[in-house]
Amino acid sequence: MHINQLITFLEVAKTNRFREAARRLNLTQPAVSAQIRSLEESLGTLLFHRQPVSLTSAGHAFLPHARQILALAETGKRAVRDSQSSLPLSITVGASSGAALTVLPRLSRYFNGVRSDIRVSVHTLPVVEIVDGLHSGRLDAGIVYGSQTDPDLVSQVLMYDHFILITPKSHPLAQREHLPVAELTGMPMISLTPENPERQWLDWLLSVKKIHPETVIELSSVEEVKRAVRFGLGIALIPRLSRDDEMDRDLHRVRLSGFNHQFPIVLLRPNDRHLSPDLLRFLEDTCGIYSPEWED
Repeated sequence: MHINQLITFLEVAKTNRFREAARRLNLTQPAVSAQIRSLEESLGTLLFHRQPVSLTSAGHAFLPHARQILALAETGKRAVRDSQSSLPLSITVGASSGAALTVLPRLSRYFNGVRSDIRVSVHTLPVVEIVDGLHSGRLDAGIVYGSQTDPDLVSQVLMYDHFILITPKSHPLAQREHLPVAELTGMPMISLTPENPERQWLDWLLSVKKIHPETVIELSSVEEVKRAVRFGLGIALIPRLSRDDEMDRDLHRVRLSGFNHQFPIVLLRPNDRHLSPDLLRFLEDTCGIYSPEWED
């Protein structure tokens, strides 16, 4: 059993296609087939049904262990690099775009000041890539909006957020400080794209209230949404903590009445990976610099 075979196994398990796995791994399809066949021979069982391609029961059983082996290998390589380097310990974090806006200011101040011995690298990624990075060991931790049900991940709430309505200064609603949430029905809105976790939370919260705004523009990040509002293209509901009171003073905030809610920002980590003392210290410090109470 070799590391490359495990990488190939996970890619085929993810795509359910040998050809697509070969394309992603920059291999030929016969090479992928040969690696899977060799892995199956070493384990003494079939890991995939062939037509159509899908995991067998043995493949499903082996999947979390393959992820754990690769994650441990990545942790080991990083430990060797850190032991041979005079540079600070390096921690790689994946964050969804909205969560990054929320957590980066405090995270940067703390680890650039109090804990300058730890170098934190933050990558803004879609949630699916954050989860994949945690499984493969490319990421040490993830920060996202909302809870995750993945059994291979442990989540801890950092803080809670809620949605606010923002308008350009020229909009008629800029004359109001409060708005009943029911008045949003049918109102043209700028929103995040549907795959965005903040959008999914918002859609669910509004559906509970039986409120259906009219989405006229969909954008991929909260910063793009704020920029569109700034240009006068419409109004938007965004997480409160993604609005900077200094930088976003040109965006008017309207408080919504009848819309009491909150949703979590969580820190994710694999639950089956050996954690070094340095990484454990980083996770503890990160949880400690945030307060999970409601912030207005």
